[in-house]
Amino acid sequence: MEIKIQNQYNPDYVSPPGDTLLEVLEDSGMTQAQLAERTGTPKKTINEIISGQAAITPEIALQLELLFNISASFWNNHERRYREFLGQQEEKKLLKKQLPQLKEIPVKAIMEICSPLKRTMVIENLG
Repeated sequence: MEIKIQNQYNPDYVSPPGDTLLEVLEDSGMTQAQLAERTGTPKKTINEIISGQAAITPEIALQLELLFNISASFWNNHERRYREFLGQQEEKKLLKKQLPQLKEIPVKAIMEICSPLKRTMVIENLG
């Protein structure tokens, strides 16, 4: 039995958690260097998080919760959604590259040649 998901929201853009962190820093008047010092994280890592090159780890999320009173689950979920979005974008690029090759497969002709039993086997082997 197949369950269809309806009304699923798929944004075409997800902001990096570093953008949010930068806003929080600016609102609090704290610099990246001060955040690095308070969390015991290298300045380079903080800068990479803000620029989207490094992920917010669960440990850093806990430290951000203590500093800014914004839950660690917020930071972790934001990071997860962002990385998931990046993965989906990469997958779309790969599928787009494969589309011309997939269009060359004569699926209809294969299905017409095969008997119903063989057709079932072909479908099972493709899935």
